[in-house]
Amino acid sequence: MTRPLYAQLSLPALRANVARARELAPGTELLAVVKANAYGHGLMRLLPALAEADGLALLELDAAVALRAAHYMRRILLLEGFFTPDELPEVAARRLAVVVHSEDQVRMLELARLERSLEVFVKVNTGMNRLGVAPADVVRTVERLNQCESVAVLRLMTHFARADEADGLKEPVAVFTAACRGMPFPRSLANSAGVVRYAEAGGDIDEIEAAIAARDHHDSTRADGPLTRPDGSIIVDTTGLGIDEVLAHIERLLEPA
Repeated sequence: MTRPLYAQLSLPALRANVARARELAPGTELLAVVKANAYGHGLMRLLPALAEADGLALLELDAAVALRAAHYMRRILLLEGFFTPDELPEVAARRLAVVVHSEDQVRMLELARLERSLEVFVKVNTGMNRLGVAPADVVRTVERLNQCESVAVLRLMTHFARADEADGLKEPVAVFTAACRGMPFPRSLANSAGVVRYAEAGGDIDEIEAAIAARDHHDSTRADGPLTRPDGSIIVDTTGLGIDEVLAHIERLLEPA
C-alpha cells in the first residue's frame, strides 16, 4: 500500500522567483535550472512559469532534445556536459551549450569533427569537489579548448557550494579569480542562493571581490560581535578532497596525541 501524497506546484510562485532573481541581478543572463524532469512533475508543464528566463540548464540530453523538438529556441546548457563522443553530433545539431569539467571531455572535443561548433562553459572547482577543473589546470584547459575547432565560444563558470552560509563566497571567489586571472571570457557564477544572499554576486568579478573585502572588513571590525578566528583553532583545507577524505582527516585531528 502506497502512502497518499499530494504535491502542489505554484506556477505563479515560480514566476515570482524568476522575477526576484532578475531584480537581484540586473543586467545579467538568467538560466533556470530544472533537473530530472522537474523532479518528476513535468518540465513541459513548468515552461510557462519560466518564460522570463534567458534559457534553461538541464542534466539530461534527452530532455534537451525534447525541448528543441517542442520548438524551445533559447539557450539550453547541459550542466554535466556530455559523456561519450557519440553524443556530440546530437549536441551540435540541437545547438546545445555544454559544461566541460574533465580532461576526458576536453580530449573528446579535440578529436571531434562537428558540423557546428559548440558554446562551452569551463567549470572551475572552487570547493564543491565533485565536478570541475582543478584551479591549477584551468589555464592549460582553456588554452586547449580555445584552439579546438569544435569550440565556438568559451565561458568560465563555477558553483558556489556554500552560498547559503555567511562566508560562503569569499574563498570560492578568491580561488576562481586566481585561476581565471587575465582571461577575457565571460563569467557565470551565482546560483540562486548566491544571488539572494549576496547582491554583489550578480555583478562583475572585480566588483564581487571589492564587495566581499568591504563586507569582511566590516564584520571583523564592528563593535558588536566581530568575526574572528579563535586562538588554537584548526584550519582544514578541503581542496581536492571528497567527503569521506574530509571526515577521515578530521577524525585524525581529533585523535588523542
